[in-house]
Amino acid sequence: MRLALWLTIGLLTVAILSGCTIQLRPDRPVDPEPPAEPPEDEPEDDTADDFAPTRPPAEDTPDELDRFLADETTRDQVDEADIIEDPPVEPEPEPEPEPEPEPPALVERNITPMAPQEAPAPLDAGRLQAGGAATTTRRRAAIALIVEGHDLLAQDNAYLAEKRFERAMSVDPSCGEAYLALAELRFTQQQWGQAADLSTKAALRLGRNNYFLARAHLVAAKALVNDEQPARALAQVEKSLAAEPGNGEALRLHQELQAYLGNSR
Repeated sequence: MRLALWLTIGLLTVAILSGCTIQLRPDRPVDPEPPAEPPEDEPEDDTADDFAPTRPPAEDTPDELDRFLADETTRDQVDEADIIEDPPVEPEPEPEPEPEPEPPALVERNITPMAPQEAPAPLDAGRLQAGGAATTTRRRAAIALIVEGHDLLAQDNAYLAEKRFERAMSVDPSCGEAYLALAELRFTQQQWGQAADLSTKAALRLGRNNYFLARAHLVAAKALVNDEQPARALAQVEKSLAAEPGNGEALRLHQELQAYLGNSR
């Protein structure tokens, strides 16, 4: 009995340690259980998958969508500090125009202008009227208008006198006395340029008439003196003396111009 008890205790101990279950039967010895066979593989049923409900794709939850958009926005944003700007291109300076050359320095002259010249002596009416005996009708009409103009000047009516002189020039454009009469009127009006120009035109039309030719050059010379053109005035007064060497006014003006210009003639 004791031996059977010890054997039973030993088997229980071995079974416990090995994890096996031993059924103790007092009438027969305990046989170990046969090892379990692996289950056979069952064939897969494909039809089950065909009728299985299709699982809808997982939708992004609002939190995941917001995070995605936030990541994209952050990726698209560029920090201004990371932008490398190209340095501004300065425009090329325009070439400066070359400075104009300075005019040559004028020679300073401390010359006092000549004393203003007065109008020539009154016209010899007799000689003017003698010109009215000309053969052409135009010249006779022009001389008559000139005489009327001088009479109007004596009455201090310069406006009508000017009209008579201009009318005489229109009636007979070759009448030098008409140009001379208007030149003397411009001289009294202190229009020096017009007086010199009209006197020169009168001289071209007077031919070799010594009295009127000398007077025309003298009026031109006096007008040029008052216009501060002494050199041209000297040339005109010399022409006046060539036409009438004994003209006292021309001789006096010639001496003044020589002294002024420093000429020794």
